[in-house]
Amino acid sequence: MAMETNKKTPRVHTPGVPSQLNIFFDVIGNKGNEFYRDSMQMKVLDLFLSGGQYSNVDISRIINTPDPRSHIRDLRKRGIKISDSWIKTAHSRYKIYFIK
Repeated sequence: MAMETNKKTPRVHTPGVPSQLNIFFDVIGNKGNEFYRDSMQMKVLDLFLSGGQYSNVDISRIINTPDPRSHIRDLRKRGIKISDSWIKTAHSRYKIYFIK
């Protein structure tokens, strides 16, 4: 019979993070759920938590990933409220992403 062990992940609250997001080292908790972020998701989330609004191209340049939209989608599926808005210029249209 295998013995079950209950391993607890060390938790340290990150100051300055909005109350709905409890960030701990490599574990994020939201609405009673905990999950491990992969390194690119962590970079995308950390960028949003630093403030500002970013286009797909901005995020790609800053965190050096070819297309961050899949990471944004995965974070949204896990309950992170990443908002977006369309920006229209005379010659183009694109989305910006941000956390309120």
